[in-house]
Amino acid sequence: MSLYTDHLEIYKRSMLAPDYVIQKIIVAKHFIDNNYQGDISLNEISRASLISKFHFIRLFRKTYGRTPNQYLVEIRITKAKLMLKQGYAVSDVCVAVGFCSITSFTSLYKKITGHTPAYFRRLSSIKKAIPDNNFQI
Repeated sequence: MSLYTDHLEIYKRSMLAPDYVIQKIIVAKHFIDNNYQGDISLNEISRASLISKFHFIRLFRKTYGRTPNQYLVEIRITKAKLMLKQGYAVSDVCVAVGFCSITSFTSLYKKITGHTPAYFRRLSSIKKAIPDNNFQI
């Protein structure tokens, strides 16, 4: 092998996990995708991947660029936005996407999106009422 391929192999081994481990991380991501509305813990997610909790967090972050908890919150907020656009009540959305308290849901939603869920819902209903508009949500 050339010097270039040798360095590439060393880099690949140091930066990437083996394929079977990546598959386990993907399984854990699918577990989050399918169970985001429940009260799932890091232990349950790492158990789904069959990797120790701390090793799992490190590999998940390396693979997806965020921790499992950050990804879970991202999925929940994305699903909440869809439900709010459809006109569901904030309290119903809160429970449907897996939050236990409206207060924590509202504060986290505002922290991530810059608006409260109620404001986003009102803005979505205005957008629906005006068919030809130039603003985006």
